[in-house]
Amino acid sequence: MTPAQCDQAAAYLMAAWAARRREPTLPDGLRPADEAQAAAINEAIHRRNAQPIAGWKIGATGPGPQKALGLSAPFTGFIPAEGIDANDVVYRFADMMRPVVESEYALRIGRDLPPRAEP
Repeated sequence: MTPAQCDQAAAYLMAAWAARRREPTLPDGLRPADEAQAAAINEAIHRRNAQPIAGWKIGATGPGPQKALGLSAPFTGFIPAEGIDANDVVYRFADMMRPVVESEYALRIGRDLPPRAEP
């Protein structure tokens, strides 16, 4: 998959998200053949995003979810600022794109972590 195809796939997914359109798969020529290509599309989404980012999330942190998704490691994604609700909000099930019950934890770090030589 070329960088241009990754960028096209990212644009396609971002447009679908903005339109609240469910897409069961990517069009021919834009589907990742492996985990590395999927990660490259994810990176293209990060590069293309122009919206403020409120934070980051990590998914598929255990072997069960990784196996179910065909992954060898967890994945990351940004949380757009517009996706954060600071007050009590009630959502209608019918208005959600892919409703899933998950336990979510968030924290704010008071200052940037210092750079390290190793991850």
